[in-house]
Amino acid sequence: MAKKKKGFASKFIRNAAARVNPGEAIKSSGVYKDALTYIAPAVIGYAATRSVGRFARNVLGSRFENPVFIKPIQIAGNVASLVLLWYMASKIKSLHKYKNGLVAGAGTAVVQSLIEFVMPKLNFLFDAPSPRAQIDRGSDEEEDLAEYEEISNDRADSASPDAEEDAEDFNTGVFSN
Repeated sequence: MAKKKKGFASKFIRNAAARVNPGEAIKSSGVYKDALTYIAPAVIGYAATRSVGRFARNVLGSRFENPVFIKPIQIAGNVASLVLLWYMASKIKSLHKYKNGLVAGAGTAVVQSLIEFVMPKLNFLFDAPSPRAQIDRGSDEEEDLAEYEEISNDRADSASPDAEEDAEDFNTGVFSN
C-alpha cells in the first residue's frame, strides 16, 4: 500500500488527540525543582562572577600604578566570567539544564558592576546602609550624623570615665619607668 501524501493544508490542521481539556489542572514541576534549577544556579553564577571580578581587581589592578584602570579590570573580569560560564554551560552536558540560571546570575553581576562604573551616584543601591554613606553621597542628614557621632563618643567616654585623666597621666610620664 502506498503512503498517503500529506497536503499543504495538513500542516495547519490540529491533531484532536493533542488538545488539552481546559478544565484539567496544569502540572507544575514543583517549587523545589524550580529552586534547584533556576535560583541556586543564579546565586552561584552571581557569586562566581563577582568573585572573579574582585580577584581580577585585586591581583591585576595591583600591577598598575594608575588607579584609573582598577574598575575597568573588574568589569573585564566580570564579562570574562559571564562568557566562560555561558560557554561551559553550553558545552558540558551536566550543566546544560542549569545554563539559564547561571547566565542570569552572571549577567546580573555584570550589569551591577557596569552601573557602579558608569553611574557612581547609584552605588548607594548596592552598598550597605550606614550614616557615613549618607554623608558621602551628599544627603541633607548631616545633623543626624553629628548626633550619631556624639552618641558614639558618649559611649566611648562612658566606658572609661577617667579617660582624660589617664591620657594626661600618660602624657606627663606617670606610667613611664
